[in-house]
Amino acid sequence: MITRPVNRLPSGRAFTLIEVMLAVAITGLVAFGIFAFVKANLDAVAYSKELSLKDLTMRAMMKIIQDQLNNLPNEQQGALTGEAHKFNNLPCDEMTWLCGAGLGLFTIHALVDYNVTLALKPGKDPNVSVLGVRRIEADGKNKDENWLPLMKDVKAMEIRYFDLKGINAWVENWTDQSRRPSLVRVRIWRTGDSEPYEAIFNLPLITPPNT
Repeated sequence: MITRPVNRLPSGRAFTLIEVMLAVAITGLVAFGIFAFVKANLDAVAYSKELSLKDLTMRAMMKIIQDQLNNLPNEQQGALTGEAHKFNNLPCDEMTWLCGAGLGLFTIHALVDYNVTLALKPGKDPNVSVLGVRRIEADGKNKDENWLPLMKDVKAMEIRYFDLKGINAWVENWTDQSRRPSLVRVRIWRTGDSEPYEAIFNLPLITPPNT
């Protein structure tokens, strides 16, 4: 009796080149997907932190303005004025108030009253300004102004005043020395913002002195 050997496949068959290439391609796709997912999440976290920082900066800026308006001299006429301006066809309004010596944030070590003006100062890029305040002694003896920057990367600022006892509407300028506006609305556009950050402030009214 003649027997013939049976052909059997080896138990440890190697992968073909196509199978190896396919496995590498799948691994690459999975790795790319994981990388894209991680990068998207990191970008989202960074963007969220940037927005939170911008929001905190704006809130701090508006808090400074509110504190200054709350501390206007009670019986002083002409303690607040404002003018509308434009630069590169964008609003760059200014508001000036009387800051008491040794009381206000910007005159805490001063011996005299100061006129403090909230304004924009153009930077090297004509489309980007710095928000800050100009200070000058209110008695007019010293004509030198000094500039204190508060916020960078500002595109525009609009300030409006609500005339309750006059025309009962918002006005661009406030020049009335005997009255104060009921409300002040400040809108600030940062670089890259399509919508402004807006705040509306109540003002203390002038209280006549006791007689």
